[in-house]
Amino acid sequence: MAEAVGLAFAILGAFNDAIQCFEYVQVARNFDQSLQTAVLKLDIPKLRLSRWGQSVGLDRVETAVAGSREDHQKAKELLDQIVDLFEDAERVSGKLKPPAKDPAVYDTTRDLDEASASLHVKLQRLSLRRFKPRGVLNKAKWALYKEKSLNRLIQDITELVTGLIELFPAARSEQRRLCEQDGAELASDEHISLIAPLIEEQDPELSASIKSANPSAQPNFHITFAGSHNHGLQQGYFSGHQTNTFGARP
Repeated sequence: MAEAVGLAFAILGAFNDAIQCFEYVQVARNFDQSLQTAVLKLDIPKLRLSRWGQSVGLDRVETAVAGSREDHQKAKELLDQIVDLFEDAERVSGKLKPPAKDPAVYDTTRDLDEASASLHVKLQRLSLRRFKPRGVLNKAKWALYKEKSLNRLIQDITELVTGLIELFPAARSEQRRLCEQDGAELASDEHISLIAPLIEEQDPELSASIKSANPSAQPNFHITFAGSHNHGLQQGYFSGHQTNTFGARP
């Protein structure tokens, strides 16, 4: 029993470290893509990881944590790998760091647009309500400079969290319940359609819960092109109404 409790606390420590790693990532002002997208891309796997933690009992570790001893050991390995991913990404970004001692970084409390700030705050609040990190890692904040590095980090973390979820099939019903809670809260945000494609890609279960709670919570497309000589390229995703006029009218 003592060994099982000790291993459960070891998982909690690894989980705590993995969650905290998200807090040390900043976005450099010369980041080569959208600040809004970068911040929200990091928020989504953090929420998914926190949801897994609660579903297996890490919020009440003194009582019990789901799974066998072997499951606990594998879970700790996966959580440690998440920490390793952040450390690897930090090393890569360190090579891109400009000569200045303190590179300019965005401040998420001031630099996000209104819609992204609303979503960022809600995603953060959902994560922290579920799990508040205990203690502080002895780490300094670091900055991302390239979208390629961010996307690789997010993809690898997403795969590891999927591995954690699959490792505890007995917790899937609790996972679904928590996912429905998150989906209902996010579906009520008027800006949710802005990140619907990101959530669908990174957290399909949450995406399904949001759509179930609010069928209109998906990207809206309405494009009008006017003119006799229309040439151009519309690329990416957006929400709302767009009207473009090219060339001269007939």
